[in-house]
Amino acid sequence: MSEKEMIINLKSGSQQAFNLLFHLYERRLYAFSYKFLHSREDAEEVVQEVFFKVWKNKRLLNEELSFKAYLFTIAKNHIYNLMSKRVSDTCCKKYFADTTSNQVHTTEDALNFNEANTIIQEKVNSLSAQRKKVFVMSRFDGISNRDIAVQLGISLSTVENHLNKALKALKQCLYIQDVNLFLLFVLLWY
Repeated sequence: MSEKEMIINLKSGSQQAFNLLFHLYERRLYAFSYKFLHSREDAEEVVQEVFFKVWKNKRLLNEELSFKAYLFTIAKNHIYNLMSKRVSDTCCKKYFADTTSNQVHTTEDALNFNEANTIIQEKVNSLSAQRKKVFVMSRFDGISNRDIAVQLGISLSTVENHLNKALKALKQCLYIQDVNLFLLFVLLWY
């Protein structure tokens, strides 16, 4: 069975086609991911996440486009998100370490962090349905702007417009609440 036939069958829900494609690309994706992440667990997670997204979005696949390029784009985005999370975690830990001198301040910073998360979640939930969907797909699911546009059937500029307006609303909300929360938001989301 050719790769194109496998993709056509996968679009119809064929578990066999999915398994064939998985075995065809699993090692290459793992090697690609390991090269950047230097962690077996993280590389395995990337492979699983890539194929989870393939299965979840199987009906959107285009058998005329390069499946390999599609897989490696998803992998690249997931690797980027993992690395960004590591940087954000490091920045947050450094921020808390630099700004705390005793247990009282540590507790206060943890409360500020939780407060920021609560405010962000409330603000995200208050966005229009489409804007919220675009924001969650981008910032929480790690889907590229181009893939969001394809999945939602909207233009790339519309996706970027939704993201810009959502981020602007979040920045304003946090800045009004507390400058420290705003700075924490900038560290985490930009």
